[in-house]
Amino acid sequence: MKILIIWFLFELLISSVENFMRLDCACGESNIFGPKRIVNGQEVLPHFYPWIAVMLSPKGNHVCSGSIVSDRMILTAGHCVYYSKEPLEIKWMVALHSVSKSKALPENIYKTVLFQLHPKFLSAKLFDSYDLALVTVDRPITFNEFTTPICLPEPYEHMRYFNKKVIIAGWGKIQNLRDSPVSDVLLESRVILKTPEMCKLLTGIVGYNDRSMICAHEYHTDACGGDSGGPMFVETKANRYVILGVISFGEGCATQYPGIYAKVDEPETLLWLKTSLKGDICYDPPIRRFSRIFLYNDEFQ
Repeated sequence: MKILIIWFLFELLISSVENFMRLDCACGESNIFGPKRIVNGQEVLPHFYPWIAVMLSPKGNHVCSGSIVSDRMILTAGHCVYYSKEPLEIKWMVALHSVSKSKALPENIYKTVLFQLHPKFLSAKLFDSYDLALVTVDRPITFNEFTTPICLPEPYEHMRYFNKKVIIAGWGKIQNLRDSPVSDVLLESRVILKTPEMCKLLTGIVGYNDRSMICAHEYHTDACGGDSGGPMFVETKANRYVILGVISFGEGCATQYPGIYAKVDEPETLLWLKTSLKGDICYDPPIRRFSRIFLYNDEFQ
């Protein structure tokens, strides 16, 4: 019965979302108009992932990242805004690749006017469980080849990618050292998404809550300081990318411990996201329904 209720609520939500869905753009489309990415490297082609935004402190320093999910909202990690001394002074830069070469055009800078933490973020007993926040910016983001929202997932979509490589990207530290500089350009890594059983086994001293977290690991590559809030995402078909998680925390960087990501596709979280979304979203062809969803009763108990 609970599964049917969740299914029905999602149907209602999709119907409401379609009322403001734009048909002149598609979510999750990378910028495919340039050359291929650098061979054997980690640097991303400029604007290849146009949904990634940079979070700037009141002093203009890069502190976290986020993902555009509508023309008014950016999804990031809850701790990125909650632990900021002046969260409403945070700004966001879109259409960025190289920090040093960026001209910081005014049209690419957006102010934070509101942020919404996941309803369970503050009440969670484990550190940074349900580590998600939606940020509303001061004006609509212009969608073009440099700025595009990423697609939201189906419930439990991450389960299709257990033991497969997923993508993480950001401008974080390039070494696991306290004084390591952050990257000047957007970097990406491929990490292996682990099952909940493996996550609990591998996390060691790091607390793990499989209702709100997923984990991934790969030797010699990982998210690091400054990458928090950025997306874990996957290419579900040619040039269509879906967000599965948000970079949250880890025990060091590229160690024997996996990185921890806030789970985006948990049904309760998706309900919160879709009911909180403001502004226009882009068409997601085809509109996906629920024929392939993995639903387990114990998830709702």
